[in-house]
Amino acid sequence: QPHAIQAAIMAGHAEIVKILTRNNTDLVIDEHNRTVRNYVEMFGSPIRPKEAQEILGIPAMNERGATNDGVVAEERMTMENDEKQRDYGNGWNATTSLPYDPTHCDFDIIHSIDEFSLERFRNDYYLTGRPVVLRNAVSSRELHSFSKSYWSNRHTYFHPNKTLFRVGPTAYPSLTGQRTCTELMTMEQLERDERCIDAELNDVHLIHAEHDEHFDELYEMYDGDPKEGGFAKVREFFDIEIGDYDDKEEDEEGATSTAKHEHSSRKGGPTNNRQGWQVFFGGDKSGATLHWHAAAFNILYAGIKEWQITPPQFRGFTGMPVVEVANHVRDDRSMKCTQVPGDLIYIPDYWGHSTLNHGFTIGVATIIGAAGRYVPGFRNFDGGNADGRGGPRGRRKKNGSKPMRGGNDDGGGGNFAHPTGTDDWYTERMARGMANGKADRRGSGNGMPRHRNSRHGKNGPSPNIMRGNFQTNDSAALANDADSGKHGDNSPFLFVHINKTGGTSLIRMMQQYCPGQFPMENWRDGTTGSGIGHRSFHATAHSFIQHYGREVWDNTYTFAVVRH
Repeated sequence: QPHAIQAAIMAGHAEIVKILTRNNTDLVIDEHNRTVRNYVEMFGSPIRPKEAQEILGIPAMNERGATNDGVVAEERMTMENDEKQRDYGNGWNATTSLPYDPTHCDFDIIHSIDEFSLERFRNDYYLTGRPVVLRNAVSSRELHSFSKSYWSNRHTYFHPNKTLFRVGPTAYPSLTGQRTCTELMTMEQLERDERCIDAELNDVHLIHAEHDEHFDELYEMYDGDPKEGGFAKVREFFDIEIGDYDDKEEDEEGATSTAKHEHSSRKGGPTNNRQGWQVFFGGDKSGATLHWHAAAFNILYAGIKEWQITPPQFRGFTGMPVVEVANHVRDDRSMKCTQVPGDLIYIPDYWGHSTLNHGFTIGVATIIGAAGRYVPGFRNFDGGNADGRGGPRGRRKKNGSKPMRGGNDDGGGGNFAHPTGTDDWYTERMARGMANGKADRRGSGNGMPRHRNSRHGKNGPSPNIMRGNFQTNDSAALANDADSGKHGDNSPFLFVHINKTGGTSLIRMMQQYCPGQFPMENWRDGTTGSGIGHRSFHATAHSFIQHYGREVWDNTYTFAVVRH
């Protein structure tokens, strides 16, 4: 997992970034020496320009409509002319009643598959929480296999006018309390934009979506495995078919029914690692209404698809027709991008997104579940080893040996998405700074920013750092702490737990991800142990000050959660 500052940026929470960094936008937050400012100024950053300017004081860099990768006017004109020559319909009806710009995208477009390496995806998009488009990700042969002529001559189930499909106003109407049309329809009926006979749906543009039960026919050239073609990058980026574990836990996305769909390898191999696949097709002005889920990759094979996406902070879930969504999502909180046939688009975790179809469209998507996720070169998303094994869930290996858990010094875990072999870069850098007597302001190894020196104050001994836990050089002080039981003296933070504010969940999180750093103690006032009883759980600020002393309180990061 990313550390706290990175996670706040990925979610688009500018205010939390400001708090965690103490408004220091020049704070270095990764091993590439990139600062908060560098992250926020990236094209398509989850921190939108308005929040960047008003909250973080970073001038808006990427206004809506800006061209991608420094494209100048002449190049843009060439792109527009090239796009006009393309057969977006792939033999299907491409007529649309709404205007669109095929060259518009408010986030990065990579034009060469060779330029989209695992390292670039990992460092520039996955870790920064930014969406991206890979143009021309699909071979002409694969693209042709989704043409109307191919489906008419080769397919049985996906034949344009032989199979009747369940259709509705959204991809999965039941999730928003809506109904599917009582009448089943063929693809050609959807292609002609025919309407449902039901009164409440007769003015709605219809769409169909289903899982991968018929991928053997859909991807017959790859024996039913889409990762052999345009989705090959998904296998590369997430090492999908590791096959080291039996993982029978249910998916936890909850936002779409695709997230609860488990798949078997089409070639009899291991179970695909936490994926949900779907194919969808619909007529002009249909689409997927605003929703969100874990990270997803989408390929468009026919038609034009206009995306409107929001960072996780501004995500939403609705059942309104997609043509109305744009009127309810603020432009300063969203981005738009036009997807054309052959594009592979990556939507990061929990971004809100809706799609509007121009003409009849066909697309395929996969959701990469967060549980058990593995990105080569990063710590396992569950906190396991760099080779993808182990983690807090403690999944058992197929050979029956005990599960390995994260967090130990032998490389058996960790909570960060830092490259293999450099996961201690943060703590090492801090240790070097403190050894030179410098007050640290970068953060601890667990991602929690270290705003003040603990225990001894600014002029006292500097603590050593061991796996993100702050420990003192003063062995006598350690012995005294052991006698007194005042573990909070060494804690990098103190949490004032106010009733009914969700504090218990925070404490559980801190105990899991910050082991040994949050004090859970009981004590009494006075020296005889007969005074009023106190405990860390629901302790007041006054209690902490009396127990640990004013100097410790003043030199420790303290926080609370309140409700209105």
